[in-house]
Amino acid sequence: MSNDDTGGNGSNVNRYNAIIESPQKAVLQSQLAQIEAEISKLVDNLAAADNVLISFINRKARELDVKRQEVLKEMAKLSAENTLDTDKIRQINGYVDKWDSLSLEDKRLVCDTLIDVIHASNEKIQIMWKF
Repeated sequence: MSNDDTGGNGSNVNRYNAIIESPQKAVLQSQLAQIEAEISKLVDNLAAADNVLISFINRKARELDVKRQEVLKEMAKLSAENTLDTDKIRQINGYVDKWDSLSLEDKRLVCDTLIDVIHASNEKIQIMWKF
């Protein structure tokens, strides 16, 4: 096997990692980026700050760092809980590459591996992933 994580069929397993990204992870990454941007602004303001402002910046930076650590812990927890192992990804990869020729039972097995539940109404369809 080559270094590009291909399953025997030549498809790149990594391209499916984007498909199995959790929506919760995207929200956490956005929160992390926002917190880090706020910390960066505080650091930029340090050079022109007096003692009172430095005290405020230090307090705010500590608060933001606590939030940042909480988000990182949540991201780590989410990753640990929702990781599909490489073998499953390769197996799914093989099925996805030949999806049109799969039997209904094989398609159902792939969906059972990826999907926890589907909620459908007249207005929307919501898919809850297993990861």
